[in-house]
Amino acid sequence: MPSSREAEWYRAVLDEMTEMVCRYRADGTLLFVNRAYCEAFGVVAEEVVGTSYAPLIHPDDLARVNAEVARMSPERPLLEIQNRIVRTDGRVRWTRWTNRGFFDAQGRMVEAQSSGRDVTHLVAVEGELRASHDRFRFLAEASRVLASSLELEATLESVARLAVPQLADSCTVFLLAEDTLVRRTVAHVDPAVERELAGLEEGPADTQAVRALVDRVRAGEVVHATDVSDADLDAFELDPERDRAARLQTIREYMVVPMMARGESVGALSLVSSRAHSDRTWGESERELAREFGRRTGLAVDNARLFRQLESEHERKDQYLATLAHELRNPMAAVSSALEILHDPDLDDEARGRALAVAGRQLRQQSRMVDDLLDLSRLTRGRVRLRRQPMLLSDAIEEIIDGQTQRATHKSIELRLTLAEEAPLYIDADRDRLQQIIGNLVDNAIKFTSRGEAVEVHLAREGDMARVEVRDRGPGLPPEVRERMFDLFVQGPVKHEAPSSGLGIGLTIARELTLLHDGRIEARDREGGGAVMIVRLPLVDAPLADDEGSVDAPSSREALSVLVVDDNRDAADMLGALLSGWGHQVDVCHGGAEAVERARDVTHDLILLDLGMPGMDGFEVLAAIREHPRCATIPVVLMTARDDRASIRRGMVMGADDYLTKPFTAQEIRETVQARLAHHSRLTTAFASRLRKTQAALWQATHHDAGTGLPNRTAYRTHLEAAELGPSPLALMVLELDRFDRLQSAFHPMQPEMVDSVVREIAMRVRRVVAEEGQVFRLDGSRFAVLYAGARDAIGAEAVADCLLGEVRQPFTMDDLELRVTGSMGVAMWHTGGDESAFAVAAHAEAAAFNARESGGNHAAMYDPQQHDRAYNRLVLESSMHRALEREQFELYYQPQVAADTGELRGVEALIRWHHPELGMVSPFHFIPIAEETGLIVEIGRWVLEDACRQIAAWKDDFPGLKVAVNLSALQLRDEGMADMIIKILADNGVPANQLKLELTESMMVQAGEQAAKSLRRLRDHGCGVSIDDFGTGYSSLKNLRSFPVGEVKIDRSFVRHVPEDRDNCSIVHAVIDMAHQLGLRVIAEGVEEVPQLEFLRQQGCDDIQGYYYSKPLPPADFAEWARGFAEKAA
Repeated sequence: MPSSREAEWYRAVLDEMTEMVCRYRADGTLLFVNRAYCEAFGVVAEEVVGTSYAPLIHPDDLARVNAEVARMSPERPLLEIQNRIVRTDGRVRWTRWTNRGFFDAQGRMVEAQSSGRDVTHLVAVEGELRASHDRFRFLAEASRVLASSLELEATLESVARLAVPQLADSCTVFLLAEDTLVRRTVAHVDPAVERELAGLEEGPADTQAVRALVDRVRAGEVVHATDVSDADLDAFELDPERDRAARLQTIREYMVVPMMARGESVGALSLVSSRAHSDRTWGESERELAREFGRRTGLAVDNARLFRQLESEHERKDQYLATLAHELRNPMAAVSSALEILHDPDLDDEARGRALAVAGRQLRQQSRMVDDLLDLSRLTRGRVRLRRQPMLLSDAIEEIIDGQTQRATHKSIELRLTLAEEAPLYIDADRDRLQQIIGNLVDNAIKFTSRGEAVEVHLAREGDMARVEVRDRGPGLPPEVRERMFDLFVQGPVKHEAPSSGLGIGLTIARELTLLHDGRIEARDREGGGAVMIVRLPLVDAPLADDEGSVDAPSSREALSVLVVDDNRDAADMLGALLSGWGHQVDVCHGGAEAVERARDVTHDLILLDLGMPGMDGFEVLAAIREHPRCATIPVVLMTARDDRASIRRGMVMGADDYLTKPFTAQEIRETVQARLAHHSRLTTAFASRLRKTQAALWQATHHDAGTGLPNRTAYRTHLEAAELGPSPLALMVLELDRFDRLQSAFHPMQPEMVDSVVREIAMRVRRVVAEEGQVFRLDGSRFAVLYAGARDAIGAEAVADCLLGEVRQPFTMDDLELRVTGSMGVAMWHTGGDESAFAVAAHAEAAAFNARESGGNHAAMYDPQQHDRAYNRLVLESSMHRALEREQFELYYQPQVAADTGELRGVEALIRWHHPELGMVSPFHFIPIAEETGLIVEIGRWVLEDACRQIAAWKDDFPGLKVAVNLSALQLRDEGMADMIIKILADNGVPANQLKLELTESMMVQAGEQAAKSLRRLRDHGCGVSIDDFGTGYSSLKNLRSFPVGEVKIDRSFVRHVPEDRDNCSIVHAVIDMAHQLGLRVIAEGVEEVPQLEFLRQQGCDDIQGYYYSKPLPPADFAEWARGFAEKAA
């Protein structure tokens, strides 16, 4: 039995604990409660000690608690139980308890000790997680079911069945139709009520309350009403059938949830909580679940409608293909018959002529159909290019009507053109394509107009558009045809006669060509019967008169540079004089070599070259000119008295542009010069334009980021160079997005556009803050740079940086997902005339951004030279650490662990040291964190284990059975292959497993998963020991100690340092030792340096001692010498 003083110490320690602690007898009588227990229950210790715990336990849990306590036995002394308690103020809390029973010699429980904590919040979180899991399962099942059907009615039925009873007691599905909601299906938990609801005939609801509800549904709003009364239902002023349906459902609450698809509402779900069938109520989480269910339902409904539309499109396409096959075969039948007739040898000339006419007519008709199909193909692929020119629209339409007059006359149809009494209307159009547009409409009008009627074409001005109407007297256009008149595979019905031949794609071609001309086309019914086709085309100003009749040809009055090459001096001089008289600058040469030299030295617009020259003839001159880059593209016109095509062809093949045959007239020279120069001008202008565009695109690509449009790192360097010549001060800022790799890994494989969207949005936000006072650059994937001229000093620059980070932190909403991104920012100031260049200051800003990220991110940091030094030293250490293992710079030191009671050497702890060739001895406090961050700790940890085991083997004769403790890292602990590795190292060195002890910290134990515990249990079963280092500084619990195969705890030096002077530390050390011994664990205290500390620990029953009192950590040889001396003293 502990002494009274020990009991007081024990109570003091327990009162300091944050966990509830009590002791009780087998019958439930409380023997002791600590302060935390009293605060949790709202009681006073003196009032409850000696009474039963039963009144404090929730009545619904008491029987279960008693039964569990009664089942404790010597074989099953530990009990974990979770139950509710009732405080004296009536509040109910959830608690979790660990009970330990104590038994007499007969196995009867005498009393038990229990420690517990309040887990109300945890239970609530677990409940929310379960609810969240249930919601997720519901939505996953909804998605599966909704995706399984593309038939609209089946989809709507599935929706109602999904909602009941998981989400509501009753669900009615409505679709939006104009300004009201139309009921389509209903489900109810009570089949009888459901049958009655389904049998009601609801009329359209058009009351003010219903219209307001429909407006809210259209706006995407969830309407939720609670405590619904009869008066609330009366306010809707429903018709009798709808009112009966509402009251049948005995509504307590209702939600009207919009079904959303592509940003619009397609209908609504009416969800009801029924007073007669449940006590269901809805909160925010249920509303969000309903909203998401409505969104998925809307998509399913939209998909079903699209599928129905697609089926309809397929039907129309199949009908159209049947028509196509029919129309293509029909002409072939007539042609085939005509060919058979033509094979008849007795056929007279008249019959032969008729057969040939039929075959020709049918082949022309088939050719037109093929042309229409090819045109349609080119139009839908964007392959049609317009050759626009200004034209008088009335003239173009008159040409079209003239071409259709014969066909109209054949059907006894009058074709009329009426013009509004206005100024002439000009358009910029492709004449051939315009004839195709209007011609198709006129042809269609003639096709559908009855004999003896008239087709009218009317031209007028409508604002800045020309309006062309083609009016027929056909059967008119039914609404279902008129809406889709210009779509593919749609043909209007012809009721008054047999269907006319044709593919029915002329109107589609007319629409596409009209759109290419920036116009519009539509169809209307005509008053009195028939249809009106209306084409609107943009007007342009009337073109100016041109003396030469061509806007492309340059005027003869333009001063051009012309080189005339001819060995006949008189001919050359006369030609030069003629060209000079037209205002051109003329250069004359009489020999080939001179011409080549002149062409290479002087830039000319045109070269007139005689072929028949002595010495270097025209062909050789042409070849030399075309080989030189300066004159390779100058137009060359050959002049020859030869009339053989071979010479002309040879010259053209060698690169000539045109030729003149001597003798030639002045008009021929004028026309040739103008034609060549106009052609060359078009080519060079187009080439120059393309070159400028290419250069601009190349500059854009090399100086800008493709994803955001921001200037890139190349442009950033250019701006830094320019900054040194510009005004100062200038703030250089570098923004690095925190945890950007997590964002990329989350979205990039399936949705890379999400990452791009986030980056673009951040770029836009930064640009908005910087505005006109700075320039933003994208350096790489997650980093931006800012050159900001609006800050006078570092304080102003840091304020701007904070503002930028505030903008970056604002949430993003993407596909109903809210994302939050933070950033780390580095800021450095540059001044004209300073000691450092702008490039050096830019590097400082990047270093500051790195420091901001390393210190937790989500803030801005000014450049600090000391931080730079620390970062540099860290980089040096990291770089050196990669070579330290190879160069054997690491060494293990050993610190002894001594039995507190007997003073014998129990073991040692292996501690790594680094002998850096330049920095000297590097503390583990400096390099271990770097090793853990870089992952080198795994390789280093393996070396430590191997070297420790080699040392154990080396000491087997001098120190047999000596245990060596080795520290594990968190990365090693998470490695599934850790146990295999350690077992192999032990075997390779011939070391018994019981001589190796593995130390891990409390925080590692808390963070480690079941895999780590499994690996440690396997190592324990193999013989290795497991110890918890720095015990008391982390967040471990009794549960952790039981889950892991721990055999020892090590009291941290921070508690040992102040004993026995500090009473609180003494209480903690006492409690740890007492608790560990009750759990069957050994205790070792580290950091023991003085006699009073040692004596106190011995009094408390501490098992082993480690610290400078006995020895500091020593190299292996020094330790061996110390151990031998220690053993001699002990003897």
